[in-house]
Amino acid sequence: MPKLTHRLPKYRLHKASGQAVVTLNGFDHYLGDHGSNASRNAYQRKVSEWLSSQKLGTIHPARDQTDVTIDEIFVRYWAHVKAYYVKDGQPTGEQHALRSALTPLVSMYGPTEAAAFGPLELKAVREMMIEQKLSRRLINQRVHRIRRMFKWAVENAYLSSVIFHGLQAVSPLKRGRCAAPDAEPVRPLPQDIFDATCLYMSPEVKAMAEIQWHTGMRPGEVVMIRGRDIDRSGTVR
Repeated sequence: MPKLTHRLPKYRLHKASGQAVVTLNGFDHYLGDHGSNASRNAYQRKVSEWLSSQKLGTIHPARDQTDVTIDEIFVRYWAHVKAYYVKDGQPTGEQHALRSALTPLVSMYGPTEAAAFGPLELKAVREMMIEQKLSRRLINQRVHRIRRMFKWAVENAYLSSVIFHGLQAVSPLKRGRCAAPDAEPVRPLPQDIFDATCLYMSPEVKAMAEIQWHTGMRPGEVVMIRGRDIDRSGTVR
């Protein structure tokens, strides 16, 4: 049976959203505008329910709650992201990509119950990205990352699989069939600019840059390349 406590959880301000929040069993519950009568009433109701469940010994883990919000899922998912998307002790670029993708979701629907988030809501988030003039390809990538968070929530029993399956029904934006622009292709740097820049590079960096110039390799691929990865059987020019 859970251990009873004599200290009530605090009614607090969530600075990022301006809402009142109370933490029960390690799970944040958002109550509405901080300082409002409605939020204080919601606080009293939540705490009363929590105290009753403690006395009855029926506290359920957060994943069993039906009123879990998108904000709450995001907090838990972000803890997973910070632990998972790390290489050599440093955050990978995927952390930044996920934050950029999830920011419009949280700003629009953070206090919303996650179980009420469906295809129409996902398309509304996507419409915000279109209004921001993001490219079609980038928007599709960000929508995919949003779905990934919901998939994680299903995998960890925070949500029903029905929610994730509904979001999968949203098709990606098609070229020429939406308002989102297609990004211009990335073209190589002009030869004269490249040659002038190489004058300021160390021999090692210059060699790496020349490999990228001739092969189209990414910087990360050049850094990882080993001598045995290069076919040197032919004539070296």
